[in-house]
Amino acid sequence: MAGQFVPPSQSGMRGHVSDLVIAWAVEKYGARRLVDLGCGNGRDALQLIRCGLADFVLGIDNGSEPHNGKIAVVKDMVPSDVAGRLRLVEGDYATLTIDEDEFDLCYSNNVIEHVKDPQLFVEFSLWMAPLAMFVLPHVRHGWCDDHLHWWTASEFRILMEKHGEVLEFGAMADPPPFPCDEQECKHELLFALIRRPACQIPT
Repeated sequence: MAGQFVPPSQSGMRGHVSDLVIAWAVEKYGARRLVDLGCGNGRDALQLIRCGLADFVLGIDNGSEPHNGKIAVVKDMVPSDVAGRLRLVEGDYATLTIDEDEFDLCYSNNVIEHVKDPQLFVEFSLWMAPLAMFVLPHVRHGWCDDHLHWWTASEFRILMEKHGEVLEFGAMADPPPFPCDEQECKHELLFALIRRPACQIPT
């Protein structure tokens, strides 16, 4: 990681570490038009707009993961205070046609470990925007059955370096957002921010 993590200055962000590290990167790199890839119910996108960090967020989700709410339920219920600044789209990212202007940054919050083809996921993220950020669990007691992939920090960095220039990379303690009485309950997240190679600018 380049520099010490500092939570974003804007108020209104949920105190969960994964949310804060995304907000930190959005603020640090001045990204105002964002893609939330695997947005669930749009919670992350909504708070980034409401706290003043984003001008527009496109949320994309295929609706297969119920953890954060179904996008099919909320995609047509965008709150009036963010109308025109938040768009939620249901579908498979690999087959969608997006008719929006170019974005500054594409991020995913605890998503890449669920997808069948992580390399395609990274490639699509960098096709959507010149900067792509990935946040994912790293060390976790009681690994979730629906996680298809697990990387060590060094393995995940290799994956990132294969696709772009690594601008930020780190591991952070991630206290679980729920009561955990098990003595060995330990959570840690990885995060990476990469930049699209100049030779891969989409046409």
